[in-house]
Amino acid sequence: MKAAPVAGRAVELGITAVLGSWVAVTALSQHPNRTFDRFRRRDPLGVVIPNWRFFAPDPAIHDFRVMHRWLRADGTQTAWREPSIIPGRTWRQAFWFPDRRADKALIDVCGELVTYLQIPGLDLTTTPAYRLLRSFTRRAVATAVADDPAGPPRGFQFLVLRHTGHDEEPEPDYLFASRFEAWTDPAC
Repeated sequence: MKAAPVAGRAVELGITAVLGSWVAVTALSQHPNRTFDRFRRRDPLGVVIPNWRFFAPDPAIHDFRVMHRWLRADGTQTAWREPSIIPGRTWRQAFWFPDRRADKALIDVCGELVTYLQIPGLDLTTTPAYRLLRSFTRRAVATAVADDPAGPPRGFQFLVLRHTGHDEEPEPDYLFASRFEAWTDPAC
């Protein structure tokens, strides 16, 4: 009669051991050190050992900003300004925030430009990232100069910098300053 309770206890311990091992292997497989990926190699489809590295392999730890200034008709330069493309946060944005895509697109374009900066001898002005940032800046300057009593500018310039987001303590990294672009109507 005692055989049944002992067998039941053995099954219970076996299931506990298997599930405990599975949880441990899954947790180890999430480690950023790729040494622990050896467990996942035995499960190439990711059915048994999931990959929960949502922001892998390198999580974003910086944001990009694009600043601009323009050259007035009298030859003076304005101070650097940052266009505001996203309004302040509201509780609704936890559920519906389509405007975030514009901010994300700008971050992606800046990341692409930074990649191009690492290619020696490349004329950045011919890259899609540069052209997109130039167009974005032209539109931002057009909005800003509407209130400028000095009239239409002679040119404009943009600056890409990397910063840590909400932490304002560290100084941003100034990555790229464009040349002054001749002013044209942004509707063109």
